[in-house]
Amino acid sequence: MKTYIGTKIIQAEPQTRESDQQAGYRVVYPDGYVSWSPFGVFDAAYRPCDAMTFGLAIEALKMGKKVARAGWNGSGMWVTIAGPVAGTTISHDKFWSPNNAQFAYDQPNSEVTVRPYFTIKTADDEIASWVPSVGDCLAEDWMVIA
Repeated sequence: MKTYIGTKIIQAEPQTRESDQQAGYRVVYPDGYVSWSPFGVFDAAYRPCDAMTFGLAIEALKMGKKVARAGWNGSGMWVTIAGPVAGTTISHDKFWSPNNAQFAYDQPNSEVTVRPYFTIKTADDEIASWVPSVGDCLAEDWMVIA
């Protein structure tokens, strides 16, 4: 038997199951499927989206979400992934950097694969490339912004 781990963003609210009056959660999945889960099972599988580990924040980023740390001092800061997770092929004429454009031009079909990277919306309203610190990686105050 294989071992599995799953990550998804769901909506839930406390609900008592009518059949046996057991307390738990009504769970709504992204595709609209609705189920019920006992408190213990639910709490072992899910965390609120405003108290996530960096690993869960990365999974949210892969789903196209913006994430931020509650502990950041800057107002309105958030992180996202630039480009698709699998990378994307870009033609030489789409690069703003002359060096990247020339490199792409020199490749077969005059295009090159660009891998994804993190960007941050800074407190002074700029977009910059971003590399997480050790503190960011170990923090458990990550939250989904949108």
